[in-house]
Amino acid sequence: HLRYIDFLLPGIIALSVMQMAVFSVAFVFVTYKEKGILKRLLATPMRPMIFVLSNVITRLMVTLIQTAIFILIGVVAFNAHVVGSYWLMGLVALLGCVMFLGLGFTVSGLASTVESVPPLANLLVFPMLFLGGTFFPIDSFPVWLQGIAKYLPLSFFSDAMRQVMTQGATFSEISNDILWMLIWSVIF
Repeated sequence: HLRYIDFLLPGIIALSVMQMAVFSVAFVFVTYKEKGILKRLLATPMRPMIFVLSNVITRLMVTLIQTAIFILIGVVAFNAHVVGSYWLMGLVALLGCVMFLGLGFTVSGLASTVESVPPLANLLVFPMLFLGGTFFPIDSFPVWLQGIAKYLPLSFFSDAMRQVMTQGATFSEISNDILWMLIWSVIF
């Protein structure tokens, strides 16, 4: 039977990936923008795409490590049950990271100062903390709120991770969540 820790762990993983991706990118790039580092980088032989790609790859590696640590702590310390493919969980975590890195880059493009990053990022991220299926099932929300909550980026990420971890879902079984995560990635 599904215990609360089994429900909570995938949501916490998705939430932590979202927080890391949005805030780390937004703070770094706005700081670089404020200090003129981005303009100076344009004067170097390094192409801007390489700089951005190196930042993305670094965060993708951190996401895999972070996800593995959360799963390890959940299983060892809290006896959480993981029945799905670790490879698929890694793929979902990477896709979730890409999606929220897009949001982080959006925030960094909109924010003009480092001080404006937290309010702007929290305006977008904070509602998902409660409505993204992290702590409570979306089915338990009022019907009118379910219509909003089920289309939030974190909802698709949490649901895909939860289905794989707790039900052993396959790629085809989470394909709708994957599709929506890709759509949100493109939007961001």
